[in-house]
Amino acid sequence: MRLQRTARREVLSFARLPFALALESNDTELEMFGRGVRYRAVYERAVLAQPGASEHLRCYLDAGEQARAATVLPSKFVIADRRLALIPVSADQKPDAGCLLIRTRGIVDALAALFEQVWDRSVPLQRHERAEPDSDAQATFSREDLELLALILAGLPDKALASRLGLSVRTVHRRIRRLMSLAGCTTRMQLGWYAARAGLL
Repeated sequence: MRLQRTARREVLSFARLPFALALESNDTELEMFGRGVRYRAVYERAVLAQPGASEHLRCYLDAGEQARAATVLPSKFVIADRRLALIPVSADQKPDAGCLLIRTRGIVDALAALFEQVWDRSVPLQRHERAEPDSDAQATFSREDLELLALILAGLPDKALASRLGLSVRTVHRRIRRLMSLAGCTTRMQLGWYAARAGLL
């Protein structure tokens, strides 16, 4: 929290388990949004399947966080203004083992470069990054449709999708079939290709 409060421009982070605090406990992020600080976060897929993840992400995405999902992350860390970085000491990433506060510019720059590489290969979890969206496709898919689509492309299994969205697995299957019908697809791979081509994500 203290590291975040030093930021004046942006905070970059990799989020993976285990956490020192509950997902919903980062009120500091909301405070920093009010100061004009930009947040970009990459979430490991296992995080998205955690209880409370849906409410957490919805809150911070609505506040302005830019978020993406990756199947696996190499580490977890937080970078403030590309000046300071906080990274766990232990290989198993347990927070009670302690963290390193890094001020050395070369190391912080290397972590920021790693963040950008992973960010570029990860799946967006909100719609604001679409490039030249297909207006017809945009009108066809609701916000809930796009949320489900982003989670599918992030690689969450159906049970995790159901938990994340507060739905039954049967309802998730029905909604996925509806998405494929809207897109004129017969497989989830085709659905992903359609989403990319239409600029939905």
